[in-house]
Amino acid sequence: MTADSGAKYLPLGTYHRTLDQQVRVTIPGIWRESPTFIDDTGYIVYRRPRRLVILPHNYVQDVLKGKYKKASRREKEDIRQFLLALHTVQLDSRGRMVIPYDLARALEISAGSPIVITASGEWVEIWRKDDWERGKGIKGLFSQ
Repeated sequence: MTADSGAKYLPLGTYHRTLDQQVRVTIPGIWRESPTFIDDTGYIVYRRPRRLVILPHNYVQDVLKGKYKKASRREKEDIRQFLLALHTVQLDSRGRMVIPYDLARALEISAGSPIVITASGEWVEIWRKDDWERGKGIKGLFSQ
């Protein structure tokens, strides 16, 4: 992948997946080929409403460069808490990513769980299928 293609956002899309026995999710090829997705290393974090967010390395670096130096003491503490919650993730040669154990527990998912994965601009979100269908997904975000 080349990072200089000028694309800032991931191609939009929503995909239904089932976690395999190692609690891995296969990332759609269209996202893996995008220069804005993770190359070698990315990050995953639990966020509210109940979902996981996969962030590219460059996104986290941009947050640090652009916000930390100018942040108030309270904002710096929020950034610190955010960074402490991040987990490093990598894709294997088949485009699969292991969901860290504590994040899988927090989301209440395990091997065989149905999930929904969706692009949300600069990052990817992973939702429990039942949460997504009950309106906590895209519909729930617009109704808040």
